[in-house]
Parts: sequence; C-alpha cells; structure tokens
Amino acid sequence: MQVRSICYEELDRYSSLSSNDNAGFKDELLQWIEAGKTKLEWCFAVEDNNEFLGRIIYGIFKDEPEDLKIWDMSLSDIGCNLSCICEMLLRESISDMRQRNFKTIEYHLYSNNSSSFEECKELFIKSGFKVMQEKKSFVCSKTDINYLSDRLMFRSLGEVGEDKFICAIERVTENTLDQDDLNCVNEYGPREAAIKYFSILKEIDFNRDWWKLAYKDKTEFVGLIVPQKFNDDIGAINYIGVDPEKRGNAYGSELLREGTKTLFNNGIKQIIADIDISNFPMENILNKHGYEFDNSMVVLKMELCR
Repeated sequence: MQVRSICYEELDRYSSLSSNDNAGFKDELLQWIEAGKTKLEWCFAVEDNNEFLGRIIYGIFKDEPEDLKIWDMSLSDIGCNLSCICEMLLRESISDMRQRNFKTIEYHLYSNNSSSFEECKELFIKSGFKVMQEKKSFVCSKTDINYLSDRLMFRSLGEVGEDKFICAIERVTENTLDQDDLNCVNEYGPREAAIKYFSILKEIDFNRDWWKLAYKDKTEFVGLIVPQKFNDDIGAINYIGVDPEKRGNAYGSELLREGTKTLFNNGIKQIIADIDISNFPMENILNKHGYEFDNSMVVLKMELCR
C-alpha cells in the first residue's frame, strides 16, 4: 500500500472513488486545476493492488498562496480501515507538501461527511492539527421569498464599489462572535483582514449584483449580505454582518431574508449557512427564517515547520 500523487489519465477513477461522488466531481476538479486552485501533483491517493482506497486534494486561494486548504478527503466504499487509510493519507501527503514551502494546512471537517466524525477529528489532532473554530451548519430549502424590507434600502457592490464594501466588512467584524474573523483581525489588523476576506470571497463566487450593503434612511449604513452560488443547485449565505451600533434591532433578520430571496429567485434549491457555535443571536435568526440545523463542523489547522 502506498500514497502517491495522480496523473491525468487516472482522473476518472480518482473522481469516482465512492458512492458519494456525484457525476460532476471530475469537472469540478478540472475547474479547480484550470483556476489554479490545485494541481495534479497536489492530488494524492492511497493505492493498494492498483485500487484507490482514499484520496486527499490540497489547494490554495490565490490571495493566500502559502496557506494550503484540503479541498476534499474521501475514502472508497470497499470497507477499508478508516483509521489506517486516513492516518496514512495525512502522514505521507503532508510529508510531501511540507517540502514545497507552504506555511499552513487547513481543513473543514463536517459531521455529515463521516459516520466517524469524532474519530476523524482525533486523527487530525494526532497528526498535528489544532481545532481553530467549531461551527454549526444550517440549510434552507424552502421559505417565503415574497419579502420587501420597509426599513432598509439595499445597494449592490456594483453600485457602491469594492472599497466601500471592504470598509463595510471591516466595520461589521468589530466585536464579532465569529472566532475565525477574530483570529484574522488579531493576526493582520482590521483593515488587512477585511481585504483578505473580500479577496477570498471573490474567489469562491463573485456577483456584483448579489453582494449588497444595507442602509437605513438611504445613507445610514446598517450591514451587509453576501449570497454566493456553489453550483447550479446549492448556494450559501457566506457572509452577513450588522454594524456594531445597529445590533439588537432585528436587522440581521432583514439581511438574511434579502440574501435568501436573492438565491432562491436565481434558481438555487438549497442554501447553506455556517455559523460559529457561540453565535446564538444568528442561530436564533436562522431558526426563525426556515433554516434547519444540518451538521457540525470544525476548522482544523496545522503549522508547517520549514
């Protein structure tokens, strides 16, 4: 049994490793490669007797070229030993990627991706990862979209421009309940953190008409909403925030409803919203507007010593 990177001719069987792989995964992987988010030499497989038993795909955001993400980690359906395969995948692939001058590796582990969520989390921790954040993931498949706010006026990114949107991100992250945002602000400072987050959001999905700032009385900034499309069926409320001075006035509900309406009106069938486990106000808002708890998630991160 060995761990190695793959070649182009192996993409078909690499991208159909388990029953959870949909028909479009190969195309999605090719899009990642074309966009520079990953490379074939960053796509590893555990192989035994010419059979792929598991895979791990590393990648980057262009704005963070030294910080690796694990885009996907999956096992085959043939009943292989979970602990053995995962541990071997992590150990051997990290050893290889460590030689390529990256600084960190980050992975988002979802409980619905594994029947052994806690076991997988412990394997990552044993391999040198630390838990940076714990989140809850909610989904919405149906809600009332016949909504028009009578308090807020929304202006798209196309109308306000990128600089004003970045300033808005900087503003709403002040005293945030999101641990990832706090970590980023503490590391880079408020302005640089906002610029980095804006750049990462743009790489995921960028629609100038969907990203919006909200105003009261036409000029008084209240908050922002960033709905994004992952594929033809699935979208996300990937960022939502209220000005610190305006919190406690139910503006979060209006922002969420605007983002939800935008996605459903554009053909999205299911919307995802991930929040920090300590963000109880946002959890209440999601529950109120048709979002249901789907799974737990942990953000795991490893520092790579050079």
